[in-house]
Amino acid sequence: MNHEELIEYAARKKVTGKLLVIFIVMMVLLTFFSNTINNFTFPRVTLESPAGGALVKEISGKGAIEAKSVFEEYVDTSLKVLNVNVQAGDVVKKGQPIISLDIDELKSSLQDENAKYRQQQIALEKLKEGSAQFSLDNNIEIALEDLEKQKKNYQNIKTLYDSGYESAQELKNAETAMNNAERHYNSAVQAKDDFVRENLRDIENAELNLGIAARRIEALKKKAANNGVYAAPADGIITELNFNEGTMASSTKPLYKLAETSGGFQLAVSIDRDLAAYVKPGDKVDVSIISLGDKAVSGKIAQVKANLQNGDDKELLIDVEDEELQGGETAQIIISKKTRQYSALVPNSAVYTDSDGSYVFIVRKKDSPLGTESYVQRVAVVIEDSDGTKTAIGNGIMLRDKVVSGSTKPLSEGDRVVVEQ
Repeated sequence: MNHEELIEYAARKKVTGKLLVIFIVMMVLLTFFSNTINNFTFPRVTLESPAGGALVKEISGKGAIEAKSVFEEYVDTSLKVLNVNVQAGDVVKKGQPIISLDIDELKSSLQDENAKYRQQQIALEKLKEGSAQFSLDNNIEIALEDLEKQKKNYQNIKTLYDSGYESAQELKNAETAMNNAERHYNSAVQAKDDFVRENLRDIENAELNLGIAARRIEALKKKAANNGVYAAPADGIITELNFNEGTMASSTKPLYKLAETSGGFQLAVSIDRDLAAYVKPGDKVDVSIISLGDKAVSGKIAQVKANLQNGDDKELLIDVEDEELQGGETAQIIISKKTRQYSALVPNSAVYTDSDGSYVFIVRKKDSPLGTESYVQRVAVVIEDSDGTKTAIGNGIMLRDKVVSGSTKPLSEGDRVVVEQ
């Protein structure tokens, strides 16, 4: 190889080296920019590993505090209100006059009821005396005598007919008369049976009506005995007054409602029926009384019962005690209860549900010419329970799996993702 060829070979080698360097630099740049672009185009996800533990059930709700024992006083008839001696919210003592009514009409009603009672007594005595039954017995006796007479006549004519001394027509007439007498007798017996049944029913109804009338008279006597003055049946607080002086009190509303303070107070709170399994009578509860500036008092669950207004809920009855309570206050509760231990808990944000059931996404990695790539795999799971933040997974994942807990974009099976550290 001469000198010129050596120079040309060296020049080509130099160019080849430069091209190789440029190629390598370009590959590095492409890889860098490719990964950089991927960081902006692929969904960015956060991961969390499943962990064992217990869920925390939060039971909360609001309700009204009411006295355990509330008296309601009603009137049966419309009466004029003469005096109202208290106001709603007043504390009263047992025997203290609350409201006075005009009972002149009540006294007149009592006289009318006594007269009606006497009329019903007379009607009952008439039902029991049995004069009508005596007449029916007499009818039966007459019908029986006639039946025996017609039977005897028939036998006599039949004997003569058999001997050829009477015609067939006479025998037929005698038989018809006997049958008619028998029907008449049976009708008389049936009439008595029907009367006895009906009479017994009438006597029973009359006695019931007499008892009702007697109780009505007793009630009117009691109302008239206090001269129309209605007094507090116990120590307590007047929570409701429905009639003013000069108006007509009626049976549509109670005259007043009295909350007996000595009997204590109770808070009623509606909760989801699924949460009712985590509480029981006797459990201590922190109660915040909103009406008293969120005053905190201690309460105790007295009863867990069905909610009559909403069959999907349960109702907690919570005993509360505080000297400031009068009834009608608004209060709220928040109860936190731990469940049993679960083997795998994941954030609620990691769990998805569609028509095929519940599932999570876990991240898998694989190598590529441009480096390690991450992609998601859909895994069907069985949900055991959940609370406000966590979901308990029965099976489908393992503790070593990395579960997607958040994503910047919606995910599908096999999507490439960028894992945020």
